[in-house]
Amino acid sequence: MRVLSLLTIVLALLSARDTRAQLNVMTTTTDLADLVRTIGGEFVTVDAFCKANQDPHYVQTRPSLIVKLRKADLVVAVGLDLEAGWLPLVIRGARNPKIRPGTPGHLDLSQWIEPLAIPANANASQGHLHPRGNPHYWLDPVRMAALVPHIADRLSTLDSAHTASFKGNAQAFTRKLRTKIQSWDAKMNPYRGTEVLGYHDTFTYFHACYGLKAVGTLENKPGIPPSPRHLSQVIAKAKQQRVPVIFHEAFHDKKPSGLVADRSGAILLVLPVSVGAVPGADNYIALIDNIVDQFIAAMAEHRRDD
Repeated sequence: MRVLSLLTIVLALLSARDTRAQLNVMTTTTDLADLVRTIGGEFVTVDAFCKANQDPHYVQTRPSLIVKLRKADLVVAVGLDLEAGWLPLVIRGARNPKIRPGTPGHLDLSQWIEPLAIPANANASQGHLHPRGNPHYWLDPVRMAALVPHIADRLSTLDSAHTASFKGNAQAFTRKLRTKIQSWDAKMNPYRGTEVLGYHDTFTYFHACYGLKAVGTLENKPGIPPSPRHLSQVIAKAKQQRVPVIFHEAFHDKKPSGLVADRSGAILLVLPVSVGAVPGADNYIALIDNIVDQFIAAMAEHRRDD
């Protein structure tokens, strides 16, 4: 009995040591959290600042976030100024030198992204513009596949003992994701050139990936609710060009998009933009599956009603 008790204690201590050896990772979005969790496996613990149905431009700097950051080994951010309004404040408040920009514990994934929609002249009067380009690249699975090895590399830098596991998980996930990319391409190919509207410019990279043509947004200035005059102009354009679908983020007010849909005959497509935002979209691949399937169903509905 004494031997068993000692063995139990030893196993408990080893288990505790393994838990402490895990890398503590904070990501700014649930999408990045899913990728890090998939690549890191049992050797990481991952939390996301943003909730699945939260606008990542705006995050309240709660004390609990600062507490988590104080223990973090790595922060993974979307970048391109998506989190500019809150992440620097939280990092400064955490007083954790390991995660400051420029250190191995701070990973801005946008450094490997060729951004779209870089404004020619950005200033505050034009709304919530991103001077370095649109930051919503995670809705393009091709771009996200290219980021997977960079995440594995950074985890390996911080925990070289588990490099083989990180690299193996990254390669397995990349193979799975590229198989799905081929499937999504085949499904979306018939709709290339389709003109669509959006509430915000969140789906710019998704549109570019699948050849959809965005003919406007309901926001006449990014981040600012649309004016009645602008909505009238959008309705007129949607009618004239017979726009079939309006892309709408689930966390934005549906009333403006619903009005345009009712007046123009377009289908209002309320979509998740992050992992976990709707039941079933509990990982990155399921998220893109959801968006693709909802779009195709909306196009079929519009054809029936046309």
